[in-house]
Amino acid sequence: MMTRISRTGRHRESHGLLSFTDNSNDPPLSPQEAEEAEAEEEEAEAEEEEEEEATRTERSTDFFINHRFPTPSKWTIDEVEELTYLGLVLDPALFMYKTAEHACQKIIWAHFTIAAVAHNLRHDTPLRHTRSSPLVLFRFWQSCVLPFATQHLGYLNTKTQVQKVQSTLLRSLQCI
Repeated sequence: MMTRISRTGRHRESHGLLSFTDNSNDPPLSPQEAEEAEAEEEEAEAEEEEEEEATRTERSTDFFINHRFPTPSKWTIDEVEELTYLGLVLDPALFMYKTAEHACQKIIWAHFTIAAVAHNLRHDTPLRHTRSSPLVLFRFWQSCVLPFATQHLGYLNTKTQVQKVQSTLLRSLQCI
């Protein structure tokens, strides 16, 4: 139900297709004022019809939010291409390609972290050029890189996605 107050002070309520005007408390209007009021009401109805027509044609392609405060304007609602939920990157069709790419990227970032730690262990010790044991680096790799590979492994749909994550993981292990 919409309630509208015109300049003449008349309250107009519309219920779907029916409109009612409450004239019980209004003083009688002069003929000129009555014509102005009718013209205003016709203009308002024409604007409403134009808005409805515009929204009917726009609904087929985009979604909009119409708001009237502080000034009438229209905002477009954009469809998202991807959504990150609890670290899982979802695409609209749930093909999980973005999830596999994201897992590979996180494996690479974790590998860079391990490389920086290994560099600091080698060069920041009192005995220069001492190498940290491979077992220590392997334990770092297990704690930093391996969780990113196994975290969302159950959500990957195709063998190529799993093979992509596996090859990135093996390259990371070979480089330490």
